[in-house]
Amino acid sequence: MQKLKLKFILIASVSFFLVLITVLSVVNYISYRSIYSEIYTTLRIITKNGGLPDYINNEYKNYDDFFVTPETIYETRYFTVEYDNNMNITKLNIENIASVSEQDIADFISYTMTSDKSEGMLHKNMMRYAFLKTKKSDGITVIAFMDCTRRMMTLKNMIRFSIYVGIISMLMLILLLSFFSRKAVAPILRNMESQKQFITNASHELKTPLAVISANAEVIEMTNGQSEWTESIRNQVTHMSELVSQLIVLSKLQEHDDIELTEVNFSSKAADVAKSFKTVAEAAGKSFEATITPDVMIQADERGSRELISILVDNAVKYCDEGGTVNMSLNSRGKKAILMVSNDYAAGEGVDYSRFFERFYRADESHNNSTKGYGIGLSMAEGLVDMFNGKISVNYKNKVITFTIIL
Repeated sequence: MQKLKLKFILIASVSFFLVLITVLSVVNYISYRSIYSEIYTTLRIITKNGGLPDYINNEYKNYDDFFVTPETIYETRYFTVEYDNNMNITKLNIENIASVSEQDIADFISYTMTSDKSEGMLHKNMMRYAFLKTKKSDGITVIAFMDCTRRMMTLKNMIRFSIYVGIISMLMLILLLSFFSRKAVAPILRNMESQKQFITNASHELKTPLAVISANAEVIEMTNGQSEWTESIRNQVTHMSELVSQLIVLSKLQEHDDIELTEVNFSSKAADVAKSFKTVAEAAGKSFEATITPDVMIQADERGSRELISILVDNAVKYCDEGGTVNMSLNSRGKKAILMVSNDYAAGEGVDYSRFFERFYRADESHNNSTKGYGIGLSMAEGLVDMFNGKISVNYKNKVITFTIIL
């Protein structure tokens, strides 16, 4: 339950965070572009007209998509300088600014005249001044400087405010998700519990009729002797009994929250499984090769770790092509154990490998019984790997199918 709640909260939080960061970034970017556009549009008007134009009868005008009101000339603080090709200053207008000292003006002019930049931002104490350099057709260069401190502070405050809003929104979302997550996942948990209970109950209920059928088959054999019919009955009972046992194991895998993982010698388990299945593979006319690095240790369950290897090797032997090769390798990479089990599988082209770990899924849609299997072995393997906090994957290349486990 706790794991499912955390997963729900994580997915919802990440999704909301991505949407939130996208929206805030777009809003801040638009604000940034709008403020900078306003600043440099004003500077272009100043350099083009030698200052902000005077208004007659308080009329409103539009310059370069920038709406200028009669008050703009009074609220915009700027100064301009003009110089010729010989870097001689021909005109200096400081009538529209009062807070900048003569020394600062001289520093600004000296920097911009020798700079390759045609526009930019100058910093002086807490003040911010934007400049724009424009060369006229008569060879005179005009540089306009404008105080944009308030605009930049507005932009800075807007970005800071959006960050605060984002953080508060995320915290509120996490708190709300934590509060309501139990109700959100409750239907899923009920469904999972019902499925698990059904599998467990059905498995136990099937044991009794299977035992009766097996006993009746034995009585028939004792009375009339063994025949192909009684042999078929006994084989099917054995087949069903194994399926029931695996269903019970699969159900118990869903109850692994209290299982304590201990340090297990994975190499020892792999060697035991390899030794057991080597004879089985060779008896079926298939080659079996195993490369096992000694003393590869993992955090797992003793019985479950051996069962995991057995499922994959048994699957490889069953589905390996006639005369093909089953290969098992175990090595370590850093602190991780890498188990790979592969087999020749010419019929594997075009198979949907993304469904291999689904319960009761078999690549052979006809469910042909020539190869014994129930379609739950790999699902059990995935459950065991999840129990051990590992990863399992499958890939197919050059007519060879390979299962890889990282623990």
